[in-house]
Amino acid sequence: MKKNIFLFLFSMLTLISCSSGSIKKITVEHTLPFTSDGLKKFYSYDENMGTYKINAQFLEKKEFTQSEKNIKPKNFHDYYSTSQYYYPVLDVSIGLQRITGIIYEGWVESEYPCLFFQMSSYDNDGNMIDALLLDNRFTFEVTYWNDFAINEDGNIFIKEFSKNEVLTDDRGNIIDRTITPKIKSNLLKFKLNKNGNFESIH
Repeated sequence: MKKNIFLFLFSMLTLISCSSGSIKKITVEHTLPFTSDGLKKFYSYDENMGTYKINAQFLEKKEFTQSEKNIKPKNFHDYYSTSQYYYPVLDVSIGLQRITGIIYEGWVESEYPCLFFQMSSYDNDGNMIDALLLDNRFTFEVTYWNDFAINEDGNIFIKEFSKNEVLTDDRGNIIDRTITPKIKSNLLKFKLNKNGNFESIH
């Protein structure tokens, strides 16, 4: 009887060990260039809900500090709001500056779920210098998303997209859906300067 119990426990421990070893781990990226295509493995899209979800089970969860909250990222609009936590996905150096890229969830106008990707610069003591929002993905009447690229030389390219799939009247009421959605785009360029600030360039 004792022998059977021992064999059962040994089998269960072996099964648990094998299962744990098979869990896929996503590591933080440490090389540039880094693009919106490289970000895709860190989140998934729910077609039924039309929302994005972070693959949080594979990432380290951190809470925004007050000093991080005090710095508003460039390209971050007042009608955006963020969750309490974020997940690092990028950790690199550009020149003498340490740069981190984080992904987190939030809302637009406190109602529509949104996925954000932000990069931040830090000094040698680990204090945040500046921040820049590179991607925001959400849908209500219009679908919004960005494509971006972070280059080794500190140049950052962000292409903003919006796709309108509805027709509205003069009062803004939805009256129909479009057969061919209109897609608009806008290109933004930034550069990380020697002081660790993200500057808009033209």
